Amino acid sequence: MSGIRSIRTSRTDPAVGLVVSLSTVLIAMLCLVVVTAGQEPVSMIPHCPLFSNRAPRKQHMLSKCKRYREEACCFQEEIDRFFPRVPNPRGASKNCREHMTSLKCYICSPKQFLFYRNERVTVCEEFCNKWYEACMNATIEGERIGEWYSNGKQFCEGRKFSVMSAKAMEYDFQCYSYNYDEEKGNSSARLFTGWKLAVSNLLCVLAATLVWTPG
Repeated sequence: MSGIRSIRTSRTDPAVGLVVSLSTVLIAMLCLVVVTAGQEPVSMIPHCPLFSNRAPRKQHMLSKCKRYREEACCFQEEIDRFFPRVPNPRGASKNCREHMTSLKCYICSPKQFLFYRNERVTVCEEFCNKWYEACMNATIEGERIGEWYSNGKQFCEGRKFSVMSAKAMEYDFQCYSYNYDEEKGNSSARLFTGWKLAVSNLLCVLAATLVWTPG
């Protein structure tokens, strides 16, 4: 009934009606801005900056990085050239080798336009930590990784990657990660959008309540 009383007031009082109309427009604009902030911009069409911005396509013949066969930025011959340039550390366990492969497959990700910027790959800190834990007993240049680096962030940065912390993910959701324990496919840039949609819903409800509450 409070909403009905407010509507009736707006019909009899032009000034109140104008305020309600402007408030309604403001609510709509606010909701649109917050909701679209949690989505990829329409202009951000998937492309492959590592390979002259060509479009990703099906590559059913990939012998590695098979999870990208339906949509890949790489060709098999590019994998064959790139992988030997990034060898596994000496003494790498199976778990370490699997994480190394998952990381090197970023060249095939159709989402690389999100996490490859300024000629550097941005890796999610949670993946860096898992990679570090998997490989900490292996050696690089004769030194154990676990003794050379104190944590996953240092390890990733030492390997020339940019690292996005969990806190930064709340505001910028463009980093590479792959949860090897959960699945054997669909590695991609992590997209953290749920919190933005929740905030948009809350703001819209609060704003609508303020507008339709009678004075």
